[in-house]
Amino acid sequence: MGCVLGAAVIACTTLALGHRSAEPPLAEVYAPDPIAPVACDAPRDPFPSEVAPADVGRPGADAMVTGSGVHYRPLALGCGGASPVGDDVVQVRLAGWTIDGTEIVKTPELLTMRLTAVVPGFREGLELMHVGDRFRLWVPGQLAYDRNAGTTGPGPHGMLTFDVELIGVSGPR
Repeated sequence: MGCVLGAAVIACTTLALGHRSAEPPLAEVYAPDPIAPVACDAPRDPFPSEVAPADVGRPGADAMVTGSGVHYRPLALGCGGASPVGDDVVQVRLAGWTIDGTEIVKTPELLTMRLTAVVPGFREGLELMHVGDRFRLWVPGQLAYDRNAGTTGPGPHGMLTFDVELIGVSGPR
């Protein structure tokens, strides 16, 4: 199936997206953005990138937002497939930064994790994705490591930005 990111994405994603939340399906809110059209089966740029994105400190006007405050923007869309839910196990590639561009995580190799083992905002972003999608997520501090006011525990504090590629989804193990 040849799904194209760009003007034709709505036709492709309408069939591919099975939406579970009260938010409108991605196909209804996603408008073509300035990135070049990319066929889902075409070779992609290396992921994650070597440098922090220019918008690491603040979501752009083209970002969408969930009810809880997680901002997200599709960077590339796969051609449908599974979306993680509940206690699913996911395989991802990702990179993450603090608002000043300090890298906090980078996994060019596959990382396998259970949805229930990640911070709530990252989980919420993953649940919006389908296998093959690449998203940028801006996770507010209260949905990341700032959940307890005044905490000085492990993990970076404040808003975090992640580029995530969802590679696979499987049921709980």
